[in-house]
Amino acid sequence: MTELILNIKSVEEMALVSKKVLELLTYPTLILLNGSLGSGKTTFCKYFLPNFGISPDKVKSPTYSLINNFKTPSIEINHLDLYRLDQPDQILTEEIKQLVEIPQSITLIEWPDRLSLQIPPNSKLQQISINFTILENNSRQITIQNDNKQL
Repeated sequence: MTELILNIKSVEEMALVSKKVLELLTYPTLILLNGSLGSGKTTFCKYFLPNFGISPDKVKSPTYSLINNFKTPSIEINHLDLYRLDQPDQILTEEIKQLVEIPQSITLIEWPDRLSLQIPPNSKLQQISINFTILENNSRQITIQNDNKQL
């Protein structure tokens, strides 16, 4: 497992975090975004998705729709926010299993702990976990872990 810890002091520094994650990517990739409300999960997406030609104005938290889908000529990106889920949803879990197996895709999931998803050990799916922690003076500690084994 690869782990990188970054401390950022401003929202604009989230661009650095997105560049570090870009350096790790293989496809398909599942990116798990963990952290409390307001810790930077959706803000990370707003800085990450423009690297694929998606306007930051189009990147909004899919809290009510659950899934926002972005298709470019070269990649499909799915952004999920599971905050509203009270318990694992079997239909949604099956849909996510299908999304993460699309060969040229990235799936970002906010609040992944609200989902029960098992990835087979022989899967080619890359898994990256990003943990956002609010520190003093509204700064953030961001821990990026790259682990292809277990969700």
